[in-house]
Amino acid sequence: MAFTIVLGIVVDDSIHFIFKFRDSKEKMNVEEAMAKTYQFVGYAITATTIAFVVNGLILYFSSGFVANAILGAVMVIILIAAWLCDLFLMPALLVLYYQRQEQAVLPSIEEGVDMGDVA
Repeated sequence: MAFTIVLGIVVDDSIHFIFKFRDSKEKMNVEEAMAKTYQFVGYAITATTIAFVVNGLILYFSSGFVANAILGAVMVIILIAAWLCDLFLMPALLVLYYQRQEQAVLPSIEEGVDMGDVA
């Protein structure tokens, strides 16, 4: 049960981050797009994570029912791990992906190859 609750929150945060980065990437380079994404989305992801971690801690410490206490503890652990991945691992992966994509397109532009003709 904890996994399904947290999965929805984590996926929502990740999609929010990716879509803002892709939107920013259309108008600026990778580094500027990442900085703008952090400014726009970083606070929102952190705020939702804090809210749900506090909720999990309250559930853990105030529940007399062991299953609910375990649910709260698991939620806290998964949410913190997901927050770290959303704000540190995913940006690194996005930067690597888009930098490699730009490097792959650059030689074909220099050679005069139209990427629309490549199957």
